[in-house]
Amino acid sequence: MKGYQYFFFFLWILTAPGLKAQNLLDRQVSISLPAGPLIDLLDQLGEQENLEIISLDSSVTYNIPLSFDNAPLEIILDTLLDGTGLSFLVYRQYLILIGDHQLLEEKRSASYYKALQESIYASKNIDQQQQMVVGTIDEVMSGEDPFLTGKITDGDSGEEIVGATILVNETGAGTDTDEHGDFELRIPAGTYTFRVQYIGYREREIDLRIISSGKLNLTLSKSSILLDEIVVEAKKRDENIQSSQVGVSRVSIREIEKLPSFLGEVDIVKGLLQQPGVSTIGEGSSGFNVRGGNVDQNLVLMDEAMIFNSSHALGFFSSFNSDILSGATLY
Repeated sequence: MKGYQYFFFFLWILTAPGLKAQNLLDRQVSISLPAGPLIDLLDQLGEQENLEIISLDSSVTYNIPLSFDNAPLEIILDTLLDGTGLSFLVYRQYLILIGDHQLLEEKRSASYYKALQESIYASKNIDQQQQMVVGTIDEVMSGEDPFLTGKITDGDSGEEIVGATILVNETGAGTDTDEHGDFELRIPAGTYTFRVQYIGYREREIDLRIISSGKLNLTLSKSSILLDEIVVEAKKRDENIQSSQVGVSRVSIREIEKLPSFLGEVDIVKGLLQQPGVSTIGEGSSGFNVRGGNVDQNLVLMDEAMIFNSSHALGFFSSFNSDILSGATLY
């Protein structure tokens, strides 16, 4: 018993596509068709029944109107094609192909019929849009998706644009151009919107109908972006500098009073010895040496008055009274 069940299930799988096609052909249709070209009558029938009916022959014309009342779709097609040498093929429940009997008997892939549909749409310009068409039905490779190649260049200079992005809105697929501005993209036959982008150029959208492999060359035009004006304000680097003198050290009397002193006497000259480059030859010597110079090479001024000896008593005591001084400046 199980063997019969398996056999029946296997037989049902093999015949299921045919049953679906037969169900489509058994559809009851009521329609009145005026006299005119066969291709127009098929368009009217397909529009009413929401079917894609594609005819590969546009030479047949009917001189009398036809009317059908609850007739199976198969009977209507047989009546329309009787005596024309044409036949029909139902493909996957959504496409009825009308053409020469020998042509329809050839085994074709799904990609071929899709490309054929796009080819016919392109020739009839069904969607009434300005579309670019790539490839022809004669160039369709069985079992392979179309291979799209092309180059993107600057519309003004003709220079190749490196790194431009090509995106397909419907599928999300995309690619970019190489160092020569060339790109490659494999995509099934169909109608798509391509979006081409590159920094500094206007984005471009292209309605493209792809039938078979082919070449697509595009140009981009440069774009300019107007920005709001800005005002930059700055200060000179040395605006807050009141003097450009270098090598100047200022010592206040308060700092000197913090230093150890001889017999409690604050010595401003000894305070200068704490500055870089100032030294003395010994504790019992008078004066001071600046950067290796001699004592007599120093100019000592007090309130613009020249002082010849900055200390006395063999250098132990300063010549300046610290009580009347506010500080000292060393150049």
